[in-house]
Amino acid sequence: MLFLAPGVLVGQTRLMTFALIPQCFICLRMRPALVAVTVINIAPVAGWTLLWRPSPQDVFYHCVFALVTLVISVAMGSWTVRIIEQSVERADLIADLEASREEVERLSAERGALTERERMSREIHGTLAQGFTSVLMLVQAIDAELERDVPAARRHLELMEATARQNLAEARALVAGRAPADLDGGSLPDALRRLADRHGT
Repeated sequence: MLFLAPGVLVGQTRLMTFALIPQCFICLRMRPALVAVTVINIAPVAGWTLLWRPSPQDVFYHCVFALVTLVISVAMGSWTVRIIEQSVERADLIADLEASREEVERLSAERGALTERERMSREIHGTLAQGFTSVLMLVQAIDAELERDVPAARRHLELMEATARQNLAEARALVAGRAPADLDGGSLPDALRRLADRHGT
């Protein structure tokens, strides 16, 4: 509206239309922007003609200029709108990619936690549970030998202590995230195997 008055009074100010056109397409939707652009290009020429009563030749030149600027304005506006739409689409795409990446990271973390739980479960079953079973077998053997074979009961007490220490070392290794500690030289499993054979377990 501020542009229309000087556009009617002084024809040269209509050159400012090239600065106003992009603003119309940036600030307005497509259809209102086209209306505003048409008014900006046509209204100053019509007002100038009615106010100053110029010669037909001048009116013709000004009308041609207005039509040319209107065509350029529409083309420029369409390009501006397309750039804005592409920018919005890119922003949406980037947001979707960020969301997808966060989802992948979350699923990866959950999968890693599940894998770690499965590993811990296997190791606990394969090491600690076996160690506790050995301790229970030794307790039963000692209970049976306390009254009739004290030296054998003492040997089994030592074996039970070694088994408990081994289980403790394996538990510490599991907590520290390492592989379970190996049984020392294979002597402990062999002794437990002999004990199981002796008691028929």
